[in-house]
Amino acid sequence: MPRNLLMSFLLLVISLSLWATTIPPIPVVTARQAQLTDLSETLTYPARTESKVNALIYAEGDGVISKINFPLGSGVRRGQRVAVIKHTDPIYQFAP
Repeated sequence: MPRNLLMSFLLLVISLSLWATTIPPIPVVTARQAQLTDLSETLTYPARTESKVNALIYAEGDGVISKINFPLGSGVRRGQRVAVIKHTDPIYQFAP
């Protein structure tokens, strides 16, 4: 009986020593207070956009576009002046 007790104790000590060596160490985590900073990194991805509705824009008379009031691709609303067209006929260049 004492021999069985001694063997059980030795098996317990060996298994505990093996179990203790297989446990990974606990990682140390440090926390710092967040600071407000400007981000200088930008991410650029290739993309293509398409409109859901295409609109035709045409002039009622002849002329050359002399001024564009909105950048290409920006949204406009009804009634906004998109561009100024200068008539090419010299008679329209003089005001009465």
